[in-house]
Amino acid sequence: NITPNGPDRNKIFAVQSFSTGLWAAYGDYSVFYNPYPLDTFGVSKYDATSKWTTTPYANLFDAKSITRIAINPKNEKQVYFSSNFSGLLKFENDLPALLYDNANSSLQKILIPGYTAIDVRINGSAFDKEGNLWMTNSLVEKGLHVLKANGQWQGYPLTSLLSPLSISYGRLAIDKNGTKWACTNYGGLVGFNEKYNNKCISIADGQDAGNLPVRDVRAVAIDTKNKLWIGTTEGLRIVQNVDSFLTQNNLTSTSII
Repeated sequence: NITPNGPDRNKIFAVQSFSTGLWAAYGDYSVFYNPYPLDTFGVSKYDATSKWTTTPYANLFDAKSITRIAINPKNEKQVYFSSNFSGLLKFENDLPALLYDNANSSLQKILIPGYTAIDVRINGSAFDKEGNLWMTNSLVEKGLHVLKANGQWQGYPLTSLLSPLSISYGRLAIDKNGTKWACTNYGGLVGFNEKYNNKCISIADGQDAGNLPVRDVRAVAIDTKNKLWIGTTEGLRIVQNVDSFLTQNNLTSTSII
Protein backbone atom coordinates (compact mmCIF):
# COMPACT_ATOMS: atom_id res chain seq x y z
CA ASN A 1 0.00 0.00 0.00
CA ILE A 2 1.74 3.17 -1.19
CA THR A 3 0.03 6.41 -0.20
CA PRO A 4 1.23 10.01 -0.46
CA ASN A 5 2.04 11.99 2.64
CA GLY A 6 -1.12 13.71 3.84
CA PRO A 7 -3.54 14.27 6.71
CA ASP A 8 -4.69 11.29 8.73
CA ARG A 9 -8.29 11.47 7.47
CA ASN A 10 -10.19 12.94 4.54
CA LYS A 11 -12.84 14.48 6.79
CA ILE A 12 -11.28 17.47 8.58
CA PHE A 13 -13.49 19.38 11.03
CA ALA A 14 -11.19 22.29 11.96
CA VAL A 15 -7.93 23.84 10.76
CA GLN A 16 -5.78 26.57 12.26
CA SER A 17 -2.79 28.10 10.52
CA PHE A 18 0.45 29.50 11.94
CA SER A 19 3.43 31.20 10.28
CA THR A 20 4.87 28.08 8.63
CA GLY A 21 2.03 25.57 8.49
CA LEU A 22 -1.26 24.46 10.01
CA TRP A 23 -2.90 22.08 12.45
CA ALA A 24 -5.96 19.95 11.68
CA ALA A 25 -8.51 18.18 13.90
CA TYR A 26 -11.03 15.49 12.99
CA GLY A 27 -13.48 15.33 15.89
CA ASP A 28 -16.97 16.65 15.31
CA TYR A 29 -20.49 17.10 16.65
CA SER A 30 -24.01 17.15 15.29
CA VAL A 31 -26.01 20.25 14.36
CA PHE A 32 -27.19 20.14 18.00
CA TYR A 33 -23.57 20.18 19.30
CA ASN A 34 -23.92 16.55 20.37
CA PRO A 35 -20.48 14.83 20.27
CA TYR A 36 -21.92 11.30 20.37
CA PRO A 37 -20.86 8.86 19.03
CA LEU A 38 -17.56 10.02 20.51
CA ASP A 39 -14.63 10.29 18.09
CA THR A 40 -11.21 8.91 18.97
CA PHE A 41 -9.02 10.51 16.32
CA GLY A 42 -5.57 12.06 16.54
CA VAL A 43 -4.53 15.52 15.37
CA SER A 44 -2.32 16.39 12.39
CA LYS A 45 0.24 19.05 11.55
CA TYR A 46 1.49 20.35 8.20
CA ASP A 47 4.81 22.19 8.37
CA ALA A 48 7.24 24.14 6.21
CA THR A 49 8.93 20.95 5.03
CA SER A 50 5.68 20.10 3.19
CA LYS A 51 5.12 17.08 5.37
CA TRP A 52 2.14 15.92 7.38
CA THR A 53 2.62 14.29 10.78
CA THR A 54 -0.11 12.89 13.03
CA THR A 55 -0.19 12.50 16.80
CA PRO A 56 -2.39 9.44 17.41
CA TYR A 57 -5.33 9.35 19.78
CA ALA A 58 -3.43 6.94 22.04
CA ASN A 59 -1.12 9.85 22.99
CA LEU A 60 -3.85 12.45 23.63
CA PHE A 61 -4.75 11.52 27.24
CA ASP A 62 -8.10 10.13 25.98
CA ALA A 63 -9.23 13.51 24.65
CA LYS A 64 -12.22 12.72 22.43
CA SER A 65 -14.06 14.74 19.77
CA ILE A 66 -11.45 17.50 19.28
CA THR A 67 -13.23 20.31 17.43
CA ARG A 68 -11.27 23.58 17.68
CA ILE A 69 -7.63 24.70 17.69
CA ALA A 70 -5.99 27.79 19.21
CA ILE A 71 -2.33 28.64 18.67
CA ASN A 72 -0.59 31.01 21.06
CA PRO A 73 0.40 34.03 18.89
CA LYS A 74 3.29 34.75 21.24
CA ASN A 75 4.58 31.17 21.17
CA GLU A 76 3.56 29.03 18.20
CA LYS A 77 4.99 25.93 19.87
CA GLN A 78 2.08 26.15 22.33
CA VAL A 79 -1.18 24.84 20.85
CA TYR A 80 -4.52 24.20 22.55
CA PHE A 81 -7.16 21.78 21.29
CA SER A 82 -10.79 22.03 22.37
CA SER A 83 -12.43 18.70 23.09
CA ASN A 84 -16.22 18.74 23.03
CA PHE A 85 -16.23 16.01 25.66
CA SER A 86 -12.90 15.86 27.52
CA GLY A 87 -11.82 19.47 28.19
CA LEU A 88 -8.81 21.40 26.87
CA LEU A 89 -5.70 19.63 25.54
CA LYS A 90 -2.37 21.47 25.63
CA PHE A 91 0.53 20.75 23.25
CA GLU A 92 4.09 21.93 23.87
CA ASN A 93 6.72 21.58 21.13
CA ASP A 94 4.43 19.32 19.06
CA LEU A 95 3.81 16.93 21.96
CA PRO A 96 0.75 16.47 24.21
CA ALA A 97 1.56 18.01 27.57
CA LEU A 98 -1.60 18.29 29.68
CA LEU A 99 -5.35 17.78 29.60
CA TYR A 100 -7.38 20.35 31.55
CA ASP A 101 -10.79 19.27 32.85
CA ASN A 102 -13.00 19.86 35.88
CA ALA A 103 -10.40 18.30 38.19
CA ASN A 104 -7.46 20.64 37.50
CA SER A 105 -9.06 23.86 36.23
CA SER A 106 -12.17 26.03 36.52
CA LEU A 107 -13.84 24.08 33.68
CA GLN A 108 -17.13 22.45 34.57
CA LYS A 109 -18.68 19.11 33.64
CA ILE A 110 -22.30 18.54 32.69
CA LEU A 111 -24.48 17.68 35.69
CA ILE A 112 -27.46 15.60 34.62
CA PRO A 113 -29.19 13.18 37.04
CA GLY A 114 -28.16 9.65 36.15
CA TYR A 115 -25.44 10.77 33.71
CA THR A 116 -22.12 9.73 35.23
CA ALA A 117 -19.68 10.59 32.42
CA ILE A 118 -17.08 13.29 33.06
CA ASP A 119 -18.37 15.36 30.14
CA VAL A 120 -16.51 18.69 29.83
CA ARG A 121 -17.57 20.33 26.55
CA ILE A 122 -15.11 22.97 25.32
CA ASN A 123 -15.58 24.48 21.88
CA GLY A 124 -14.69 28.03 20.77
CA SER A 125 -11.37 29.44 22.00
CA ALA A 126 -9.27 32.55 21.34
CA PHE A 127 -6.28 34.44 22.74
CA ASP A 128 -6.59 38.07 23.84
CA LYS A 129 -3.91 40.77 23.54
CA GLU A 130 -2.49 39.93 26.96
CA GLY A 131 -1.86 36.30 26.05
CA ASN A 132 -4.80 34.89 28.00
CA LEU A 133 -6.70 32.00 26.43
CA TRP A 134 -10.50 32.28 26.57
CA MET A 135 -12.86 29.40 25.86
CA THR A 136 -16.52 28.45 26.06
CA ASN A 137 -17.89 25.63 28.22
CA SER A 138 -21.29 24.26 27.13
CA LEU A 139 -24.30 23.17 29.21
CA VAL A 140 -22.91 24.43 32.52
CA GLU A 141 -23.40 27.41 34.83
CA LYS A 142 -20.16 29.19 33.96
CA GLY A 143 -20.08 29.29 30.18
CA LEU A 144 -16.84 31.28 29.75
CA HIS A 145 -13.41 30.46 31.17
CA VAL A 146 -9.94 31.90 30.89
CA LEU A 147 -6.52 30.32 31.25
CA LYS A 148 -4.42 33.35 32.11
CA ALA A 149 -0.88 33.86 30.88
CA ASN A 150 0.33 33.24 34.47
CA GLY A 151 -1.35 29.82 34.54
CA GLN A 152 -4.32 30.81 36.70
CA TRP A 153 -7.88 29.80 35.79
CA GLN A 154 -11.15 31.69 36.21
CA GLY A 155 -14.72 31.00 35.13
CA TYR A 156 -17.52 33.48 34.46
CA PRO A 157 -21.29 32.98 34.25
CA LEU A 158 -22.84 34.67 31.23
CA THR A 159 -25.72 36.36 33.00
CA SER A 160 -27.53 37.48 29.86
CA LEU A 161 -28.55 33.86 29.26
CA LEU A 162 -31.69 32.89 31.16
CA SER A 163 -31.02 29.14 31.02
CA PRO A 164 -27.24 28.56 30.83
CA LEU A 165 -27.60 24.84 31.56
CA SER A 166 -29.27 24.35 28.17
CA ILE A 167 -26.90 26.51 26.10
CA SER A 168 -24.21 25.09 23.81
CA TYR A 169 -21.52 27.33 22.37
CA GLY A 170 -19.89 27.62 18.96
CA ARG A 171 -17.06 29.85 17.80
CA LEU A 172 -15.51 32.65 19.87
CA ALA A 173 -13.98 35.97 18.78
CA ILE A 174 -12.31 38.78 20.78
CA ASP A 175 -12.39 42.41 19.62
CA LYS A 176 -9.92 45.28 20.16
CA ASN A 177 -11.58 46.22 23.48
CA GLY A 178 -11.21 42.73 24.89
CA THR A 179 -14.91 41.96 24.54
CA LYS A 180 -15.54 38.25 24.05
CA TRP A 181 -18.24 37.35 21.48
CA ALA A 182 -19.57 33.80 21.79
CA CYS A 183 -21.95 32.01 19.43
CA THR A 184 -24.78 30.03 21.02
CA ASN A 185 -27.43 27.65 19.75
CA TYR A 186 -30.38 29.19 21.64
CA GLY A 187 -29.20 32.51 23.09
CA GLY A 188 -28.01 34.40 20.00
CA LEU A 189 -24.59 36.04 20.17
CA VAL A 190 -23.30 36.82 23.67
CA GLY A 191 -20.86 39.64 24.42
CA PHE A 192 -18.86 39.70 27.67
CA ASN A 193 -16.13 41.94 29.06
CA GLU A 194 -14.74 41.44 32.56
CA LYS A 195 -13.01 44.84 32.47
CA TYR A 196 -16.39 46.61 32.45
CA ASN A 197 -17.82 45.13 35.63
CA ASN A 198 -18.44 41.77 33.95
CA LYS A 199 -20.81 43.37 31.48
CA CYS A 200 -22.75 40.77 29.54
CA ILE A 201 -25.33 41.30 26.81
CA SER A 202 -26.92 39.18 24.11
CA ILE A 203 -27.88 39.93 20.53
CA ALA A 204 -30.89 37.77 19.71
CA ASP A 205 -33.90 37.67 17.39
CA GLY A 206 -36.68 40.26 17.30
CA GLN A 207 -36.48 43.99 16.66
CA ASP A 208 -36.10 44.86 20.33
CA ALA A 209 -33.64 42.07 21.14
CA GLY A 210 -31.01 42.42 18.42
CA ASN A 211 -32.77 41.88 15.09
CA LEU A 212 -31.19 38.52 14.26
CA PRO A 213 -33.31 36.27 12.02
CA VAL A 214 -32.89 33.40 14.48
CA ARG A 215 -31.10 32.74 17.80
CA ASP A 216 -28.91 29.95 16.44
CA VAL A 217 -25.56 31.70 15.74
CA ARG A 218 -22.82 29.60 14.13
CA ALA A 219 -20.06 32.07 13.22
CA VAL A 220 -18.68 35.41 14.39
CA ALA A 221 -15.83 37.62 13.19
CA ILE A 222 -14.53 41.19 13.59
CA ASP A 223 -13.20 42.86 10.44
CA THR A 224 -10.51 45.54 10.08
CA LYS A 225 -13.13 48.31 10.41
CA ASN A 226 -14.28 46.92 13.79
CA LYS A 227 -17.57 45.69 12.38
CA LEU A 228 -19.04 42.60 14.02
CA TRP A 229 -20.17 39.95 11.53
CA ILE A 230 -22.73 37.44 12.82
CA GLY A 231 -23.52 34.27 10.89
CA THR A 232 -26.79 32.58 11.84
CA THR A 233 -28.39 29.47 10.39
CA GLU A 234 -30.78 31.75 8.49
CA GLY A 235 -28.53 34.53 7.26
CA LEU A 236 -25.86 37.11 7.97
CA ARG A 237 -26.10 40.26 10.11
CA ILE A 238 -23.70 43.08 11.05
CA VAL A 239 -23.21 45.31 14.09
CA GLN A 240 -21.56 48.43 12.70
CA ASN A 241 -19.04 49.04 15.50
CA VAL A 242 -17.90 46.84 18.38
CA ASP A 243 -17.43 50.00 20.50
CA SER A 244 -21.23 50.08 20.86
CA PHE A 245 -20.89 47.34 23.47
CA LEU A 246 -19.11 49.76 25.82
CA THR A 247 -21.88 52.38 25.82
CA GLN A 248 -25.11 50.53 25.05
CA ASN A 249 -26.99 47.64 26.64
CA ASN A 250 -29.09 46.78 23.60
CA LEU A 251 -27.31 46.29 20.29
CA THR A 252 -29.20 45.99 17.01
CA SER A 253 -27.81 44.15 14.03
CA THR A 254 -28.55 45.07 10.44
CA SER A 255 -28.84 43.03 7.27
CA ILE A 256 -26.34 43.45 4.44
CA ILE A 257 -29.01 44.03 1.80
